[in-house]
Parts: sequence; structure tokens; C-alpha cells
Amino acid sequence: NDECVDAEPIACGDTVSGSTANATDSGDNASNDVWYELAGTTVGQEITASLCGSSFDTFIRVFDACGGTQVASNDDDFANCGSSASQTTFVSDGTSTYYIMVEGFGSASGDFDLAVTCVDPQPAPANDECVDAEPIACGDAVSGSTAFATDSGENASNDVWYELAGTLAGQEITASLCGSSFDTVIRVFDACGGTEVVSNDDFCGTQSETTFVSDGTSTYYIMVEGFSSSDGDFDLAVSCVDPPACVPPVIDSSTVLDSCNPDGTGTFTVDIVVSDGGDAGSVFDDGTTTYPVVAGTVAVGPYDSGDTVTIELVAADTACSSTVGTFSFTCTVEAPDNDEIAGAIMLPVGDTLCETEVVGTNVGATDSIENDNEASCSTIDPTSDVWFSVTVPATGELNIQTSAADIDSITDTVMEVYSGTSGALVEVACSDDEGPGAFSLVELTGLTPGDVLLVRVWECGVIVEGNFNICAWSPSALDIDDSVFGNFNYYPNPVENTLTLGAQNNIETVVMFNMLGQEVLRTLPNNVTSNLDMSRLDAGAYFVKVTIANITKTIRVIKE
Repeated sequence: NDECVDAEPIACGDTVSGSTANATDSGDNASNDVWYELAGTTVGQEITASLCGSSFDTFIRVFDACGGTQVASNDDDFANCGSSASQTTFVSDGTSTYYIMVEGFGSASGDFDLAVTCVDPQPAPANDECVDAEPIACGDAVSGSTAFATDSGENASNDVWYELAGTLAGQEITASLCGSSFDTVIRVFDACGGTEVVSNDDFCGTQSETTFVSDGTSTYYIMVEGFSSSDGDFDLAVSCVDPPACVPPVIDSSTVLDSCNPDGTGTFTVDIVVSDGGDAGSVFDDGTTTYPVVAGTVAVGPYDSGDTVTIELVAADTACSSTVGTFSFTCTVEAPDNDEIAGAIMLPVGDTLCETEVVGTNVGATDSIENDNEASCSTIDPTSDVWFSVTVPATGELNIQTSAADIDSITDTVMEVYSGTSGALVEVACSDDEGPGAFSLVELTGLTPGDVLLVRVWECGVIVEGNFNICAWSPSALDIDDSVFGNFNYYPNPVENTLTLGAQNNIETVVMFNMLGQEVLRTLPNNVTSNLDMSRLDAGAYFVKVTIANITKTIRVIKE
């Protein structure tokens, strides 16, 4: 058997011994080789040709003819042989005669033992095809394997079939492969070659489960297969839940409808559209109030903004009860009109301290992106800011101040004043805590009368929403006659105890205010001089309104 044409016959179950020592080289490795002929195998038979136990480093090859195609080969099968001997396995096509070449690795040669074993193929399961589907009924649990089945289609994996008949209309059918040993897919069809009703890949881990409602007439065909090309052992359980005896209402939709106010308060209702009221006596129940179920739109509520409510459908027969859903809605606060520069509120300019105050609010305000959104006087950059505008009076002097509002006031502001327009703002002044308490004050001089300045105000620190007062005034009265206040003076400033006022005309009235706008001192000197005792006042800034000949001038002094 030195050449393939002289191959020695060998059969399934045979073991032969031989040597390649004096043989010649027929090709492939540069070693001597001999040949064996295996005929008469059956289709699907698993053939193993083994050189385990041979005395040298072997190599085995299998061909489908002399000079034909190599079907299988092996050099070293340490797993099965425990050495450098060879072993190979292939599946017979049932028609070919196979030629087994025994040779050495490299140029090795020596004594060998060749054993051929054949394992007959496992038959496909009886329910391998849909037309041979195995009957299964509600409540059944069966075990099986797809290992030796064939592929009927869908995924490239083996599959088997089960037939489910006699279910009731409306019956809820669950087919489960939970607990199976491999990555499964389950499919349900309404006939062999029919329409896929439902399917599932992964429900319980990588195993499958699917649920559908029976139409009461179809016979359903359940395909058990693997994901991709997976196969293995499975457990299939079919359970059926009978339809309720009652007739439940048919709910088409449930929609939240809101009724919100600009301040963020409001209510909402849930409108439930019912196309069939079902059996009489059903109600919608929110845990507090019930609403009869009738065909049409049922308005459930109202509820306060921010509430969460679960609405139950409660039927006379509990089998028809269900949860409609859980609903909630929160109204949002509308942004104030001056949330952006375009809506800036114009501040009137008085000639005395805060004689006209405007109430501002940052409730609902958003962040404006202007001037790099940075403040030169505070580490708290603008957030939830609002805008005002003011026209520079003829005096060219302007004070702008924030203070606490009477209702829902914030307690700390930052204020920035700009010239220019949106997108091209230039900072004129910035104030954090120069006003009353932690409020803001800017004092501007040398301005150009008629110019319009933009004022940006925001809460300092955490974002607190609320109200605040803002006002603008010119410290120099617009109509002051130099002849009235000529040579008017006041000293010292800053002052520790006594502030002295002097004028060329009698001083009629002196009124002093703190930075909160509260009057702290009033006197009627009717003299060209007036001494104001400030020793008992707290340290800080004060505004003093001086009236001469019915004309009032406001000055600012600092108490040490």
C-alpha cells in the first residue's frame, strides 16, 4: 500500500498496524507514507481515523479520491493521543470512498497503529418539520432538543415544532422556554408556512417567552430554535388564561390637560376617551373621587399643579378592573416681560431718593447671554437676570438702587449698568453690596444727558426667586437755581458725630434717610446754618434732602 492506487482496504471498527520505514514519499510532507481505503460508509456517519499509540511523530490526511480533494488532516492531537500522534474526524457524504494517508511530520517515519471508528448519525426528531408538529395543550410542559434537528428557516439554527389547537377566543396564551440550556428564540405561526403571530428572543436571560391572544379558531404552530446557530436542550411550557366573563370598557386614550397661571400655579385634569363603556357599574377612581365610566370623554380631576395621581378602572367584576395610569403635571412660571434686553423696563428718574420705585421680579427669569456673562464686581455671574433701562437726565448724574420689596422679597442682588446695545454692551458700573443691606447701588456722574443705559439685576448666591424694588434719581435737582444753593456746603464727610450744613439763604428743611429709604432725622433750621447730630446713627451711607426757598437738593454722606 505504498501508493494510493494500491491502498489497503480498511473498514469501520478495524485497527491495523504497519510501518512507513521502507515506504516512499507520495507527496505533501517529505516523509514516507502508506495508504488505506475506506468505503461503504453511510451519509452523516462521523468517521474518526486515529494514529494514537504510534511510535513516531505522525501526520494523517484523508482524501475523497486518489489525487482528489483533502477532506481532513491532523498533525498532533495531544488532547486525544497525549503525544505527537495524529487523529482526525470528518462526516461521510455516504457516497465517497475515502483514502487515508499515514505519513510523518517533516521526514519522520516508523511504526504506527491505525484505528477507524464510525458513529452513525442521530436521526432528526419526529417534530423536525412543521407538518410533523408535536401536539401540545394548555398547561403542558415538554422537554426536547434541537441538537439533531434541521433548519426550517428563519435563524440559521436547528428547530422543532409544536402544534397548539382548541384554544378559546380571547384566551391569553404564554409559550415559555425559560430554563432551557441555550440561547433560544421562539416563534408562533397561524399555520405551517403562515403568518408569524408573535416571537421573542430574550425574555428570561437569553431564553425566550412570548404571549399572545387566541382568536379562537386558529391552530397555532410553535417553532423552537436557537439564536443565530445555537442549539441544545430546551423546556417548553404552555399556559393559557381564560378571558374574563365580564366586558371591560374600551379606553382609547388618556390625556393630561393643564390650566396654568403666569405665576406657575394652576390645575390639570385627565381626559379619558372611552369608545365602549363595557358592563354597567364601572368607575374611574383616583383614590379620593370616583367618576362613572361612560362612552365619550370622561374628565377626571382637577388636580393641583405638581400633584401625581394614579387612576384605577374599577369594575363590578374585578376581572375587568385595571390601572389606567399614573399622571402628573407641573405648571411652569412664565418669564417676566423684561427677561431679555428687548423687554427692558424703563425706570423713571426722580430728583430725590427713590421717590418713584419700580417693583421688579426674577420669578421665572432665564439666563441672558450678554457681555460674556461675567460680573466685574462679584464672583456670582448673572443667572435668572432681568433688565431695565434709564435715560440720563440733564444733570448728567444718576443713582440707581435696589432694595427689599414689601412682598416675597429676595435679600441680595448684583446690579450691572451698561451702555451700548445687545451683543455690544460696555460696562459702565457694577455693584454687589453697596446699597441697603446686601442690595446694590451705583452712583454715576459725568454722563451724557439723553443717553440710554441698560441695567441688569440678578440674585446673588443660590438662585432664589422673588421680588425687589429698584429706583433711579439724580442727586442734583434739575431746576436748582445757583442763586439759591450758591455757596452751599456741608462738612465733615465722612462724619463721626455732627454734620454741619451752611448756605447763603435760610435752610428751611433737612430730612435724612438711611439706605433703606427710611427717614431717620428731620429738622427745620430756618437759618443759614444747621448742625445735625448723627452720633446715635449706625455707620453707613445716608441721603440728606436739603430744602432752601422750596428747592430741594440731595447729598450723600458717610457716617463713621
